[in-house]
Amino acid sequence: MVNMAYMSITEEEPDQSPVGDLRREARKAKQKAVDNDPTKIPAEITAKTYLVIDDEKPMRTLIKNALQNYGIRTIIEAASAEEAITTLKHQQVDVIFVDEQMPGMGGAEFTFRARRGKLPINKTTPIIMVTSHLEQEHIMLSRNAGVDEFLAKPVSASALYKRVYNSVMAQRPFVEDADGYRGPERRWLKSEAAAIANRPKVEVHDFNKPKTSPKPTSKTEPKVTK
Repeated sequence: MVNMAYMSITEEEPDQSPVGDLRREARKAKQKAVDNDPTKIPAEITAKTYLVIDDEKPMRTLIKNALQNYGIRTIIEAASAEEAITTLKHQQVDVIFVDEQMPGMGGAEFTFRARRGKLPINKTTPIIMVTSHLEQEHIMLSRNAGVDEFLAKPVSASALYKRVYNSVMAQRPFVEDADGYRGPERRWLKSEAAAIANRPKVEVHDFNKPKTSPKPTSKTEPKVTK
């Protein structure tokens, strides 16, 4: 029986039987093994230095382990944006993963500052936003700040590698437009633009300037007629 199953797995003609399903699963497993082989990863990716910024240790460990599985060895961790900024003063990095929501400075503010040359890194450094919030408002906020890629939680190894590949091997040109945007070129699809046309506009404020409250308006006393 075992020999017959083995022979069926090696056959090439379509087979809709349970043995055929087993054969297809075997092929998928083989392909997955090939895809996860670090020797297949471009040297341009494995040679980079990666910075993972997240206030949760398990998430940093998850991302670090996924990067290591792809043959990447130089990985730096930071538990906050503030800690990352201190590290960046002494360590050059090539790709940054940053969590969207953290105590203190969040991922959008960190990116906004980076794109305007307010952090000790090259302002064109690829930034991958790690987020569990995929609502349009959150995506627009991060895009306007200037992120390169989004990595949704829960994080999968294949999705992570795809974002890394896009950031390193196919990074979009850095642009600075008349509206004040600085970051990767934003390629809007017509369907995407139509989907957000009627939604409230999300603005990214200049985090470097203190927020000021509007000046109170003076109210004139109503005239009393006798």
